Amino acid sequence: MIRMRTLIGPVVALLLCIVIAPPATAAPKLEKVVVAMEGYCPVSYQTLGKPKLGVPNFASQHNGYTYFMSSAKAKELFDKNPERYVPAIGGLCLVGLGGPYGNRFAGDPRVFAVIDKKLYLISSVRAKRSFDQRPGHYISRALELYNEPAIRGYCPVAYLHGGKPVEGKKEFRREFRGRIYYFSSAEAMKIYDKKGAAVMPEFDGSCAEGVSRGLLFPADPNVFGVFLGKAYLFYDEAAKKKFMSRATILVDEANAKWPAIRIKKGPTGGS
Repeated sequence: MIRMRTLIGPVVALLLCIVIAPPATAAPKLEKVVVAMEGYCPVSYQTLGKPKLGVPNFASQHNGYTYFMSSAKAKELFDKNPERYVPAIGGLCLVGLGGPYGNRFAGDPRVFAVIDKKLYLISSVRAKRSFDQRPGHYISRALELYNEPAIRGYCPVAYLHGGKPVEGKKEFRREFRGRIYYFSSAEAMKIYDKKGAAVMPEFDGSCAEGVSRGLLFPADPNVFGVFLGKAYLFYDEAAKKKFMSRATILVDEANAKWPAIRIKKGPTGGS
């Protein structure tokens, strides 16, 4: 009897919850969190002169990335002036982008240089030695290439707001996840400022069909598709047809493979 009495309370409470609780509403769809710099604190390079891991408790958003800070003070400094602390050229390897081939891949947050109070990430100690021999050359070339717009200068917002490719204009520009984007108008730029990643092409504008196979291909900004409120770009019409005909499956496959691809090519170094 004692055992039965102890069970009555929880059982009644559970039944009351089932009967009385209002119907559950669908949870809001959260934007994917893209953690920059493998979680290292961008402020530490300036204040401590060395890398230091941040923690999720002190997180800040900037240009489509989530940055982890190592302390409340570091977060305060970052929030006041994020451009002072975020890595230059979107966190790409300075030597890779500034080298002869203009390669875009992530810098290693443990290998860095601070030049004129600006943080640059480099992919390896060996690459850092090359940089030390010609720092001015690598910086000037990397900055030149970095300022070339993504998706060939087309407006990233136009696919979902307008339904067709539209060329952007240099005077309307924003940085998003390590790339420069041109927008077609001030109004289009305001849409991005308000909605962020929700209105940008998936997979940084790379060919979605290629990403679904674990491969990275550039996309033609004139070839796109929309599925469940997301814009996807493609290498050509054949890739678009293949992807869109099986979008319910291939979108999930591409989403699963993209983080590993982004680590290799992009500025985030993690997600």
